Amino acid sequence: MNKDYALNLDKRHILITGASSGLGRATAVLAARLGARVSLLARRENELRETLNALEGEGHSYWLCDLSRLEDIEPRIREITAAGPLDGLAHCAGIGRNRPLAMTRPDFVRNLMIVNFGSFVELIRSSAKKKHINDGASIVGVSSVAALKGDKSQGAYAASKAAVNGLVPPLAKELAPRGIRLNAVAFGMMKTEMYRIFQDGGGGGEELRGQYLGLGDPEDAAKVLCFLLSDYSRFITGTVIAADGGYLS
Repeated sequence: MNKDYALNLDKRHILITGASSGLGRATAVLAARLGARVSLLARRENELRETLNALEGEGHSYWLCDLSRLEDIEPRIREITAAGPLDGLAHCAGIGRNRPLAMTRPDFVRNLMIVNFGSFVELIRSSAKKKHINDGASIVGVSSVAALKGDKSQGAYAASKAAVNGLVPPLAKELAPRGIRLNAVAFGMMKTEMYRIFQDGGGGGEELRGQYLGLGDPEDAAKVLCFLLSDYSRFITGTVIAADGGYLS
């Protein structure tokens, strides 16, 4: 195979949030395999170490951060980029809890919005400084088909992901002068802990019947995210791509 035509992230510094499990871990593993130097960010140290040990190559690191504490994000970005600016950021961290309207209390809504949406805004703002990210970098956020076709009990979760979708076009325009791209991916049902929680809450049956390619693997999501982090997608920005097994079609 001609390596000039192979997707790669060679020598790129990629920050991945939510890297302790699920989509974040799978994306970190694939990005490292494609040649990236990966910085892992999450709040569970033991799981982060497991991810770190699964990575190919050298120079990887992990960082602890509770993304519900927005004030902690910028100091952590400064520490992560002290050894070199970022070439990419994949925001895979998120909360997927569902509750019916009667149980959707203000503190529940607030926490979902802070982690799923507010932390993405702050990660972008903190990273977008010239000393923290290189021109031509790529930023990708994880969204959900629930933002476009939510089910019952998904109101707060769907709204938090819809906020992510709404953020992408205007911020992509702001970042464009430096060639920095910003996109999001609306994923369908994937084999993650979030899906198990959704099942335990009584969901998943009807949605999965509409997802006619079946339940996705975290590795399927990782391939989409790494594509968007690579030069293969250099003409794609300001958009939300559906990777949903056909659910929205």
